[in-house]
Amino acid sequence: MLIAALVLVALLGLALWGSGKLKSRLAWAEMRPADAYQAAMEYVGKNPAMRGAVTFSKLEETIVERWDLRRWRVAGFADMQPQPGVKTHVLYNCVLRYNGSGHWAIEDMQFERVE
Repeated sequence: MLIAALVLVALLGLALWGSGKLKSRLAWAEMRPADAYQAAMEYVGKNPAMRGAVTFSKLEETIVERWDLRRWRVAGFADMQPQPGVKTHVLYNCVLRYNGSGHWAIEDMQFERVE
């Protein structure tokens, strides 16, 4: 009887551990392109290369690709205004990794000035 109880407790522990992994995997699967786009705008806007006021292209005008369960690529345009009357058009490309609970990490970020 004791062995049966131990086996039952072990199975219950494995089931709970497995459901936690499944839940976190489902949370990553629920990420939407808009979430990756928003995270990319935050990282690009805070980058020292982007000076002055920064405005971004709309989500519909931006490329948002899911690379795997946690990684996204976001590419779009941003306009920065480093000085009054001066506007610079910039193409940005970044790869983001979702770490869960709303936390994103930047893996790669590139800028190209467009004349």
